[in-house]
Amino acid sequence: MFNAPVSEYYEEFIELHNASPSEEINLSGYSVGDQQEQDFLIDTNGGYSLLPGGFALILDPGYWENSSIYDSLIPPETLILTIDDNAFGAFGLRNDPPDSVILKDPQGETIASFAYTSGNEDGYSEEKIRLNLGDDPQNWANSITYLGTPGSANSVQPPNLDLALVNLSVSPSPLPYASPLDLSCSLMNQGMLSTSACEIIFASGSGDASTPDFILGSESVPAIPPNDSSELTLSLEGLPAGPHGIFSWHTLADENPENDTLNCILPGGYPEKTLIINEIYPRPLEGQCEWVEFYNPGEACVNLWGFTLCDEDTSDRPVLIDSSMNLLAGEFVIAAADSCILELPLPENIAVVILGSDWPILNNDGDTPSLFDAAGGSQDAVPYSDWDIPAGISLERISADQASDDPANWQPSIDSTGSTPGRTNSTYQYPGSGFPSGDLTFNPNPFDPDQHGFLQISVILPPDAVSAAVVVFDLRGRKLRSLLDDDVPTGMAELFWDGRDMKNRRLSPGLYVLFTEFRDGGGSRKQVIKKTLVIAGKL
Repeated sequence: MFNAPVSEYYEEFIELHNASPSEEINLSGYSVGDQQEQDFLIDTNGGYSLLPGGFALILDPGYWENSSIYDSLIPPETLILTIDDNAFGAFGLRNDPPDSVILKDPQGETIASFAYTSGNEDGYSEEKIRLNLGDDPQNWANSITYLGTPGSANSVQPPNLDLALVNLSVSPSPLPYASPLDLSCSLMNQGMLSTSACEIIFASGSGDASTPDFILGSESVPAIPPNDSSELTLSLEGLPAGPHGIFSWHTLADENPENDTLNCILPGGYPEKTLIINEIYPRPLEGQCEWVEFYNPGEACVNLWGFTLCDEDTSDRPVLIDSSMNLLAGEFVIAAADSCILELPLPENIAVVILGSDWPILNNDGDTPSLFDAAGGSQDAVPYSDWDIPAGISLERISADQASDDPANWQPSIDSTGSTPGRTNSTYQYPGSGFPSGDLTFNPNPFDPDQHGFLQISVILPPDAVSAAVVVFDLRGRKLRSLLDDDVPTGMAELFWDGRDMKNRRLSPGLYVLFTEFRDGGGSRKQVIKKTLVIAGKL
C-alpha cells in the first residue's frame, strides 16, 4: 500500500507470503526497502516464523499511534512485523516518482523486487495476481477492494479452480455445403491449482447462436497445470445446410462458471437451387427501379443470412441480409435497387430488401443476375442476352425445375400490371404440379406478318383431354381472337394465324398472350398453358 487513504505516512504497508506448502520461513534478519535504503524487520511480539501458506504484514512503526483502519481487516493468524526505521526505504513508499520495493535475506541477497507504478486511487493497493509466479509487471494489478487485503488472499488473485474456454473456431468458415470441418477450442487454466481431467462438449444450434439443441461430439481434456493451456479439435464429416450456432463447454465444476462456455455463428452453404431467381425486372419505366425476386421451391425453410447478389461481375457481391431471416417453403423475397419498389401493389408481409447504392445494375441488352449463399456457393444465375425484354415488363420463370439459363424457361410477364412481384408468376409451373403433358408451341417468335405471313401453332393434347381451345388475348385480358375451340380426335392440331383479330383487323406490334385450355370429355378443364408472343412490324 503506497497510496494510503488518510494518514498516508503511517498507513503504508508491505505484505509477504510464504508460498511453500510445507516449510516455515524465519524472517529474522530479513530487510525491506527501496532502491536507496533497506530496513530490517522487527518482531511485534509474534515472533519471526512465517508458516507455510501464511501472510506477514509489515506496518509502519507509527501505525499504532496514528491509525487503526486495518485493525478489523487483519486476520488473527497474520504475522505482524514492523521495521527498524521510521519509514519504508529512504522516504517512505513514494507515489511520484514510484519506488521499487525490495526484499533481502539475512545474507543481503535479493529475494524479490517489484517496481510499482503510480496512479492508484487513494486506499487501493498494488496486489500480486499469482503468488507462485514472478514479479513481472503483468503479474500485478490494482486491488479491487478498498484498503486492499492486508494479511489475506489478494482481491485480484484467481480462484483455486478456474478452467476457462478462451477460444472457439471453425475451419473452414464459412462452411460450404457438405464440406468436412474441424471444431477447435483453447482452454486455459486460470486458477491457482491444477485441474483434473474432464471433457469438452461441442454442440450446434439455430443460426442465431442462441441455444444449443444438438450434441456434435466431445473430446477428453487432460489435467492442466496453473497458467497452462490445452488445444483440442473435433473433426466432422459435415453439417446440415445453412448457418449454425456452434457451442462449446467443459464439464469441470470450477469456481468461475462465467468463462466455461463459448459460442460463435458459422455461415453455412446450401445445395444449389435451394433458392432460385424467379422473376427479373431489368427495364423499369420512369419512376420505377430494377428488382429481382427469389423463390424457395423446396420443402424446408432457407435462412437468408449472408446471401449475396451480383450481376455478371461476380467480384462485387453485396450482402442481402446480414442477420438471421428465414424464408419458408413456397415464399418469395424481393431485392430492389430503390425504395420505390414499395409503391407497387405488393402482397402483405412480403420480404423486401433495398440495396440502394450497392445494387448491381442490370444491363438491358444482356446480363447475368447471380445469387450466392453465405458460404459463396452458387445458388442460381440467369444469363439473359437478346431476349427482347419489353420496358416495364418483367421476365418470369416458367418452371422451377427447368434450367435457369434456358430462354424457353422464361417469358415476359402477361400480368395486366406487367409483373408479379411477391406473387405467383403469370406463366409459372411450380414444383409438385408436374410438367405439362400437353404442349403449345409456335414459330416464329417474334412474329412479323409482313415478313412471315403466318404464325405456325402446334397443339398437343394431354392423354386425358379430348378437346382444346386456343385464344389470343392482349395484356389487358381482352379476347382478340379464337383460333381453336373443338375436339381434337388425333390429339394433335396444327394452326396457322395471320395476326388479325376476330374483325379481321391487323394487330399492332406488341406483346400478346396465347391462352390454351385442354378439356376432358365432360368439358372439365384438365390443363392450361399461357405463353407470350411478340408481334413485330411497323407501327
